[in-house]
Amino acid sequence: MGLTATYDSNFVQSKEGAGKGKTFHVYSISGTKAELKEYTSSPQFKAYPRTNPVTGQPQLITMYMDALQDTLPLYKKQDGNFTLDGSETRKDLARASALDAVSPSLGAKFAERLVDKLAGKVNATAMAAVDAAEEVAEKDKDIAEL
Repeated sequence: MGLTATYDSNFVQSKEGAGKGKTFHVYSISGTKAELKEYTSSPQFKAYPRTNPVTGQPQLITMYMDALQDTLPLYKKQDGNFTLDGSETRKDLARASALDAVSPSLGAKFAERLVDKLAGKVNATAMAAVDAAEEVAEKDKDIAEL
């Protein structure tokens, strides 16, 4: 299964220090009993222990907020601490950027499709329409290269 982090809330740090005035994001951590034990035994959790006051789930506090997703996998770093895995979002954003460089309309269609997918709104008709638009854009690109 693996550990997952689900966005809960955020706060602006008011106490003095390097983080004063900065926004911190709070994620609740879920996983198997063994995975949660490993997380709560990590150096970072021992240094900054925090649990959800309602559910009792361990939490992660970070300045990072994923631009597209509220639920992310966690991975264990070499130092024994855990971090959010934003690789899927980086891949999606890189793909959108690459498509936009080829064709702004294709990049825009991909972005719409991605947002719909994340919002759970994609249906077969919308997918077919986007696929057709992508085929037309690809043919236009091929013709332009001739």
